[in-house]
Amino acid sequence: TLGASYESAYLAVVDELPTEDDTLTEYPIRSHLKVIMTVVLSGCIMVLAIIVVIVCKKLKREKVKHQWTKKVIVLQQPPVTENCIPGMTKAMQMPIIRTETQRSTLDSTMVSEYEFPIDLNWEFQRNKLSLGESLGEGAFGKVVMAEAQGLVKDQALTIVAVKMLKENHTDANVKGLVCEMEIMKMIGKHVNIINLLGCCCTDGPLYVIVEYAPHGNLKDFLRSHRFGLANDFVKVSEERKKEILIEKELISFAYQIARGMEYLASRSCIHRDLAARNVLVSDGYVMKIADFGLARDIHSQEYYRKTTTSKLPIRWMAPESLEENFYDSQSDVWSFGVLLWEIMTLGGYPYSAIPAWDNLLEHLKKGKRLEQPSLCSVDIYMFMLSCWHYRPEERPTFNDIVQHLDRLVSLTANEEYLDLSLPLPEISPSSNDDEEDELDMDDGGTDYRMYPSKHHKTDFTYLRIEKK
Repeated sequence: TLGASYESAYLAVVDELPTEDDTLTEYPIRSHLKVIMTVVLSGCIMVLAIIVVIVCKKLKREKVKHQWTKKVIVLQQPPVTENCIPGMTKAMQMPIIRTETQRSTLDSTMVSEYEFPIDLNWEFQRNKLSLGESLGEGAFGKVVMAEAQGLVKDQALTIVAVKMLKENHTDANVKGLVCEMEIMKMIGKHVNIINLLGCCCTDGPLYVIVEYAPHGNLKDFLRSHRFGLANDFVKVSEERKKEILIEKELISFAYQIARGMEYLASRSCIHRDLAARNVLVSDGYVMKIADFGLARDIHSQEYYRKTTTSKLPIRWMAPESLEENFYDSQSDVWSFGVLLWEIMTLGGYPYSAIPAWDNLLEHLKKGKRLEQPSLCSVDIYMFMLSCWHYRPEERPTFNDIVQHLDRLVSLTANEEYLDLSLPLPEISPSSNDDEEDELDMDDGGTDYRMYPSKHHKTDFTYLRIEKK
């Protein structure tokens, strides 16, 4: 009633018990289990191998498409309101620039090596920018001319200059260009400064769009007008005579640059690389200070000490900058004096006979200065010397410089202005201001003596004394 169950078994009957050398036939069930285990193990190994291959290909593909990018982070510091320079609205502080490696959030077809922060107030559409010929390049950066559509109000097309990085750039170069861009944002606009017009930070490399100066840098501009130094003025064509720079124009160049530097000083910003090569000449011979790559803010402390090693413009640097890596607005005044010398020599090279910075420092400590240019008046040269006073506090401020050059521009407009181009001896930087500094100049029969005024560092009274 419970049903039936059938089972079978096999019994091997032997005459003798098997020895150790003999082997018995294995049961069929054990043979199948071994095959199954072998197949399963082989399958697992194959699956793992396929997974490894897929992961390696994916990582390689991500590396090629730059899925991992370096994000540039700009941290704006709050402005300083204490200990501000009189007349200054606020004292800016330098932004902190750093890079962080992270996975890109952009589409793989649009990923670049760096991801820059987007400022909607300055961002310009990349497709509205048409790049043109190169204007110049340095070790890691270059500047090209471009056409921008709709960048400036009421102008369909604007000629601009675009700063960008070269292929062999480093993270430090990227930070430098971003820092320069942020400095230009904070400085604001001024007629005698190359102004920032916009930037392209998305969908490609960084483009910094600035004003275009058709006449190039001031150094090359001055050298291109050196034919005016020729004695055979009659042989110069009428068209060339129109291009000859007169003293009034040269002083006007210096006056415009001084106005730009006065504005930078009012914004608590020191340039550190003020030279003719870093001043651009725009339409109408308008001077515009450029290249803020070495610029540093000084806010309440009003100085910057350099602690890293890099190339510096030693022939334009003040003694305290050469010896102590110390920079402030008064060290920029020293550089302005050298720039004024460049203007009056139509692009001359300062201290051309001095090879190294230590020799230059010893030269300055001995009281030696650049010689008076042949086309430079006594008043202008004395003003240069006041900018090269060894003690920074004895140099004029940029406010003083603007006022003095303004008076000189007015004087050169007067036809009765007398230009005394007389050689001057060297002036010791350690002279005591409590005593009158007397400078004798011999022009072959007449003795000129100059007495610095007690009330103004750059105001001099001229005495003409006939020799017996």
